[in-house]
Amino acid sequence: MDTGMFSDDTSNPDFKENIMNNKLNMASVSKIVIACPAGVGSSAVGANVLRKKIKEEGLDINVNNIAIKNLSDDIDLVITQEKLTEEAKQYAPNAIHISLSHFLDNQSYEALVASLKEAQ
Repeated sequence: MDTGMFSDDTSNPDFKENIMNNKLNMASVSKIVIACPAGVGSSAVGANVLRKKIKEEGLDINVNNIAIKNLSDDIDLVITQEKLTEEAKQYAPNAIHISLSHFLDNQSYEALVASLKEAQ
């Protein structure tokens, strides 16, 4: 899978377009992981928010949270905080990578879910 990186600057009109333009890569996404240093806390909250949105749209996509050091090659899409994305790419180099400034950005998750729904 191609690797991409996006900022969650939703005031930037290109944010949603950047995610939507990756719909070809998004078509085969079945496993999303939100990763942070310990794999608990902020990533767990973010995973719950994204999991709910994906379920509401009826998408069959698994969403989990884990520690960055536990990332693996079987993950399709990895979401991390922007300062951790380069480290995450070392553990899951073939995944799509999305960088957020914080894990509770509803607009970023909505743009991602819209892209996933359109692609699938």
